[in-house]
Amino acid sequence: MRYSKRERNLAVVAVALGVLAVTLLVLRLLDSPAAESGSKRRAAEHRQTGTSAASPGSSQASPKPQILRAEYSVRHQWEGGFDADVTVTNIGSEPITGWTVILRLPAGVTVTQVWAADFIQTGGVVSLRSQPWNTYLGPGAVTTLGFQATGKPGAPSSCTVNGSPC
Repeated sequence: MRYSKRERNLAVVAVALGVLAVTLLVLRLLDSPAAESGSKRRAAEHRQTGTSAASPGSSQASPKPQILRAEYSVRHQWEGGFDADVTVTNIGSEPITGWTVILRLPAGVTVTQVWAADFIQTGGVVSLRSQPWNTYLGPGAVTTLGFQATGKPGAPSSCTVNGSPC
């Protein structure tokens, strides 16, 4: 079968768009919190929260008060799965731009879908990061995100928001 010049051009454009989409996906994954190095993550947390992590051998006067709170709750459950909500609240007096909630979920839980956050899961640890439309939290502001997962529901064994305990 012979293809017209128009069909060949459309095929070339489709392949180019596919390569572009894969490249953007890889760049997005490399920019995720789980891909960041420790020092890069600490610098990002400092920019987002106004706090800094102590470097080895240095002394820190006093830790800054917690300015974000995250609360986890299982909303619905069924055989083999559940969905849960996480509510992030700015309890500080200054606005926050950007938040990341990290949950250590029970063994065997796999997140399958997330809403109102970007996520990455490595083993039992899931990282939920703000999206452009909900990244800014003024004092007292609240945002709710959620996810659907397979496995037995249960409370996370640990929870942090921007590096501080939830």
